[in-house]
This record gives sequence, C-alpha cells and structure tokens, in this order.
Amino acid sequence: MPDLVGVGGVASITRRRPMTLTALYLDTADLALAAAKATLRRRSGGTDDGWHLKLPLADGARLELQRPLTRGTTAPTALTALVAATLRGKRLQPVATLVNRRVVHLLRAENGTVLAELADDTVAGERHADGTTLTWRELEIELVDGKRDVLDALDTAVRAAGIKPASGPSKVAKVLDTGTGGGTTAAPTSKTARKLSLGTALGTAAQMAARDLVAADPMVRLDRDGGAARMNVALRRFTTALALHERHDSTDDEATSRARLRRAVSRDLDPLAESVATLVLLEAAIAQVQERLAAEPSDAVPGPVARRIERSLAAARRGALTDVRRRLSSPALGRLLDRLDTFTAAATSSGPRAADALADIAAKAARRAEKDPSRSTVAGALLSNELATTYAG
Repeated sequence: MPDLVGVGGVASITRRRPMTLTALYLDTADLALAAAKATLRRRSGGTDDGWHLKLPLADGARLELQRPLTRGTTAPTALTALVAATLRGKRLQPVATLVNRRVVHLLRAENGTVLAELADDTVAGERHADGTTLTWRELEIELVDGKRDVLDALDTAVRAAGIKPASGPSKVAKVLDTGTGGGTTAAPTSKTARKLSLGTALGTAAQMAARDLVAADPMVRLDRDGGAARMNVALRRFTTALALHERHDSTDDEATSRARLRRAVSRDLDPLAESVATLVLLEAAIAQVQERLAAEPSDAVPGPVARRIERSLAAARRGALTDVRRRLSSPALGRLLDRLDTFTAAATSSGPRAADALADIAAKAARRAEKDPSRSTVAGALLSNELATTYAG
C-alpha cells in the first residue's frame, strides 16, 4: 500500500475490518446484458447487500438500481422488467461468481472529515460456462467529502508508487472476457463502405437506432430526464431508414419479401413512435408554457390559472407516459426487434452502392427540408447526410 498521509490534505488513515463480498452475476447464455454494457448481480456480505442492476447512460455514466436481497437466485421482476428489451425472452442464468476480500481505508483530514475511501480488493472470479478462474488485486479510490483536487493528488501519488491504472473492463467483464466493446454496432469505415450496398448502409443505421431504442427503454420506464427524447430520436432514425430503404430498394426477386417485411416492421414501429412523440411534445409544451407564464406580469395570470394549466398538462403527460410504458411492455417490442434482425439480413444485398446513392439522397432531402421544414423531412436530411459522410467518405 502506498503511504498517502500528507497527500491531498490526508492527515490520518483509518482501516476498517475486512469484509468478504460475494456477487453472483446473471445473464443470458449469449451474454446479452454484457453486450449492452449492463450488469445484474446478487451481492451479499457488505453494507449494500441486495440485487443490483447497472445500466449505461448516454453520457458514459452508469445508473445503479437496487432491490432487497432474496433467498433464491431469481432476480426481482422490478429489475428484469427494465431490461426486457435486451433479454427478448431469453432466460437469465448464473454466468459468473466473484468473491472479493475488501479492506476499506478511510482517508481523513486534520479535523476528522473523511475525504475519500480507498478500497483494497483481492478478487477471485469464476466463469460458470467453463469453470475458468481468475485472481487479481486492485485499488479503488472514491471521494466522500473531498474535492476533485484531492482525488487528483491521490491518483498522482498512487501512480508514483508504481501502481498501474486498471485497463478497461469491470471485474465481471474481466472474468467473462467480454472486453469493453461487445454488443455495439459500428458503421464500417469509409474505405470499406464505398463498395457496400445502400441496403447495408440503411440496415446498419436501423440496427444502431434499435440499439439506442433498447438503451432508452429503461430510462423511459423509470421516467428519467431525457429518456423519452432519446427514444424519440432512435425511433425517428429507425423510421427514416426504413422509408429510405423502401424508396431506393432494388427490384430483384427478393424485393417483394423485403417490402412485406418493411410493412410488418412498420406495424409494430408506428404506434410506439406515435406514442413516444406525443410524450415528447407534451414535455416540450410543459416547459414552454411554464416559461411563457413566468414572463407574464403577475396581474395577467390571476388566481390559480398557472397551477391549473400546469396540472392539466402534467395529467396529460402522465397519461402519455402510461401509454408508452404499456407499449414497451407488450409483445410488439420484442417482435419489432426480432423483425429488425431479419430486415438487416435481408437488406444487405439490396440497392445501389451506398457511395453512389447516399450523397444524392442527402442533397435531395436537404432541398426538401428547406421547402418544408417538417420534422420528418429534416430527420431524413440529417440521417442521409450522416450516412453519406460515413459511407461515401
């Protein structure tokens, strides 16, 4: 252990009694949660015993949700419902066990305030699929009442003592050997994409939009800020990719089956997109009304007018949110995502070369957007331009 007394205002260090944390991680056989950068575990032996679900946020942070510990290894429905779109009916099963002997050191200031906690972890992990075991030791420093400069000073001191930063994966990712980038759908580079078909470009765009839809799903269910807006963007990108594919699909022997598949996707997609768009519009309306009412002179908004308007809009928003949640919990969402996989595979060989078609599509969409600045037209212009930049170089 490095000597941290005198670093960043640390005057003394209190060592807590060692504790042993045992965590059982659940996932599907093909590690769908790990691919989506989510983790579900049952942990015991520490101060936060219980079920923990960690979800990725758009800004790179993570949201952690907890439920009380249960006797068995069946995860609470309140947590599994949030990742239903990721699981898509697949069964959860134990995939890894981590046993962590942790010693926590409290780094205190002169007045006794705990500036930070340093956890010294000795970890043993087992991958259930093949019985592979790993052991390692790592240190983790977390601020308590200290400022950012305290953390920076401690980080510098720990590195100077010869301790290297951890490389990427979380503890369970290290055991499962999933790396840091599993499950993402990346667009091909422009050098390789110039030879690809337009169908491949649009299929990839739809797949990326579906990934964002799945990531936004728990945020909408939890009514987190920005969740509905993120889902709305994903659905608009999804819809636009399908529309562009229909407009520029080739006329080969499989064209009829692709058209039938697009219609099937739209039947499940359109009601959800309309419901989410309504929720987003109501959220925007509430913000706009509040802003305009606040700008009015007090005598122009007499009595309970402002409160009555806000209550009315809030009630409408709750109804819209209930409708979106109902649709997310229906079989249509899983059916939509399954059909998307089929669409992506069917679209790859259709249409002209992406490099030849996308620049022209983007230019036409931009001209239409100038004449008719509706949201759907602008979405088409933006998606086309984005794809043209990626695929045409």
